[in-house]
Amino acid sequence: MADKLLFILIYLRHAWTQDAHGMFFDMSQPETNKWIHLLSPILDQALDELGELPSREATPDTFEKETVVESDTPAPEHYFQDCTERPIQRPKDQQAQKDYYSGKKKHHTVKNNLLINAACKILVLSPTYKGSRHDKRIADETVSFLPSGSYLYQDSGFLGFNPAGITVVQPKKKPKGGELTAAEKARNREISSIRIRVEHVISGVKRYRIVKDKLRNWKQGFSDLVMKICCGLHNFRLNFRPWCYDKHFD
Repeated sequence: MADKLLFILIYLRHAWTQDAHGMFFDMSQPETNKWIHLLSPILDQALDELGELPSREATPDTFEKETVVESDTPAPEHYFQDCTERPIQRPKDQQAQKDYYSGKKKHHTVKNNLLINAACKILVLSPTYKGSRHDKRIADETVSFLPSGSYLYQDSGFLGFNPAGITVVQPKKKPKGGELTAAEKARNREISSIRIRVEHVISGVKRYRIVKDKLRNWKQGFSDLVMKICCGLHNFRLNFRPWCYDKHFD
């Protein structure tokens, strides 16, 4: 079984075809496909038992482990969210082509929203949406709760997402037909230098190329499953190689 688990990890890590995987592990293509779908749920269950899988929506239980009170006035928590898209094959159905087409990427995609904490652990992974769904709408449906008094860093794609009791920090958008002032540009750079950690997290998840390169597997739920597994593997890796940032919050 150990060699089979190694197989699924290599499959997630490298964007090989099933024929190439079968050759590497001395299996036929149909056998390769069978083991991929047999072992993916097992890896998912193992990460769940280790507590490394992200929640699928933000609830008070999601942040229970994050709240550590060390004084009478604990420092506010800082969270970051961003959407990430993954290319898929062009659907054959005309309506599906419209639903999955991302105007931003100029491609047919699926997308997820990630919410992370200051330690770069993924706390919330939204369900997998079609590429045409707007970032703010996804956040509205999956990030309905954040600890009161915390800070949320996001980009301008979430404009209008302002949960009650939360301080939202995002770059100021350039006004139509106008320009930002030098102070506003400097502030935007400052925010981006802090918010960069969520971009690093997305890059860390996409080291598993199955969630980076074009996905050709249309099995129901498989695209969502591999994204959840890759996020869990990112969280698991942080236990052994935590990320450190010199940039302090305001």
